[in-house]
Amino acid sequence: FKELRIWQYKHSERMNVMGLFGAPVWLRSAVLFRLAIVDAIISSLIAFGAFTYAATHQVVIQKLQSIGIEVKVFDLIQDAPILFGIAMTLSLILAFLIVMGHKEEV
Repeated sequence: FKELRIWQYKHSERMNVMGLFGAPVWLRSAVLFRLAIVDAIISSLIAFGAFTYAATHQVVIQKLQSIGIEVKVFDLIQDAPILFGIAMTLSLILAFLIVMGHKEEV
């Protein structure tokens, strides 16, 4: 959220000029939405890597087995799309909230 907010302050003058020429909100903030999508992809990959590492790390598996738990920590087919969908949804919602909260300067 803070990264998107910083982007907004950095590019507010450009967004205001585009607004004066009649550009729609989605076009003025296209870079912000692209940034949100890239951030969602990167965060999904990092989370996927962390869960995969935890699922294949012998220490974690042994600890779970020692207390009698047999859990599949991360299922690529089921959990990866859910993880990606949640990351993408949250990123786009935050970008949308920042765009809607932007006040036009006259």
